[in-house]
Amino acid sequence: MNTVTAKHLLIINGVQFKKNLSPDREFIARLEKAADFIKHNPIDSVVISGGFTRKGCPSEASFGKQYLKKHTNIPIYKEEGSYTTIENIKFTKKIFVEFDKITVITTTGRLTRLKYLYQTIWKETAGKIEFIITPHSQHIFLPLLETFYLLYSWFDIHEKILPRVAKRILRNK
Repeated sequence: MNTVTAKHLLIINGVQFKKNLSPDREFIARLEKAADFIKHNPIDSVVISGGFTRKGCPSEASFGKQYLKKHTNIPIYKEEGSYTTIENIKFTKKIFVEFDKITVITTTGRLTRLKYLYQTIWKETAGKIEFIITPHSQHIFLPLLETFYLLYSWFDIHEKILPRVAKRILRNK
C-alpha cells in the first residue's frame, strides 16, 4: 500500500473474533465509539487494524471497515496483516507517514500498554496523539493479562520470542 497523509487520523485496533466466529463486544464498542467520534470531529482518514485471526472469519480490518462504512464517507483504510497489538502499530505506521493528529480508540484495560507501545514504536506520534477509551469487558483476567503483556513488551518489543510461538499455537483456531 502507498503511504497516506492525514490531518487527523483515527485508528481502531481490532479484537480477535470469538470462538463462535462472532465479533468481540469490545471491538463493536470501539467501532460504535468511532462512528460517534467521526460525527463530532474533523477526521479525514480512518484506519482499522487487524488481520485474519480466526479461520472462517473476515479480517478484523475488513469487518470494521464494513461496519463503519454505514456511518461515514471518510476514507477508511484497512491494515489486515497484523496479528498482535504491536504489529497493529508497526503496520499502520508504514501507511501513515504524515499526520497532524492521531486519535486511537481503545478499551480501558489496554490504555497503559498502548500508550507505552505508541511512545516506543511510533515516536513521531509524541505530542500528536490522544486516546479515547471504551469500557473493557468484565473478563476477570484482563487486567492481569494486560499487565503481563506490558511487562513482556519491555523485554521483547520486536516480538522475537513469545508472540511468534503463540501465533503459531493459538491463532487461527
